[in-house]
Amino acid sequence: MIIDKGSSSGIKKGYVVINYLGLVGRVVEVSGSTSKVMLVSDPNLGVSAICQRSRQEGWFPALWNLLVMKYLPKDADIKISDSIMSSGLTEAYPKGLLIGTVIDTAEEPSGLSRYAIIKPAVNLSNLEEVLVIVP
Repeated sequence: MIIDKGSSSGIKKGYVVINYLGLVGRVVEVSGSTSKVMLVSDPNLGVSAICQRSRQEGWFPALWNLLVMKYLPKDADIKISDSIMSSGLTEAYPKGLLIGTVIDTAEEPSGLSRYAIIKPAVNLSNLEEVLVIVP
């Protein structure tokens, strides 16, 4: 996604992008008047996350228009309709940004761990306005 603000507006590579519903992505390229944002649904973007209810932590890359919260323990307390937030584990994303809602959970094929399918809070195909978080 391209936004109409760039270095002349103080935007820098790595800044986090949100809207009123939750996490959108992060700035990956900046020019004078525009910036390129990698959406949270991009498989190359990963975010450390935490379940708001159970405080279970995980990590997710994207899977099409859904997100997959991976590396959950086999006995993870994750349920359908749980809210998933950024955990703040990595400096890249502030703690507490809404990422989405759990729509399904399953066991990894290896049987060693679980994963959760997350529906993003933000409709990434229909964005009009975003906010860039300037640290």
